[in-house]
Amino acid sequence: MPRKVFGTLEEFKRWIAEVATPERFVFYITEEGEIIAEPTKSTKPLTYAYIRITDSKKLEEMEKVLREVGFQVWRLKAYEWDIEKAVGVKIRSEEEV
Repeated sequence: MPRKVFGTLEEFKRWIAEVATPERFVFYITEEGEIIAEPTKSTKPLTYAYIRITDSKKLEEMEKVLREVGFQVWRLKAYEWDIEKAVGVKIRSEEEV
């Protein structure tokens, strides 16, 4: 599953301002300070955005901004990735052909 991993909060904020809309993305915040933007509309491929913030004040500020703009924000214990399997790929068997 493709994901954009941002190295700075400024770049992540710029991506949100230019690309993300409340209709197209929902945000998840984990206990480890990760923010994950998950697409709500089907796109191919599904592309997620990710950043890890170690400063708890910046994390709280970011959550507040996201909520004020109108994004759905969910607090999670963790968000697990299955990097071994691609999203939405179905391999046809000979029986289906």
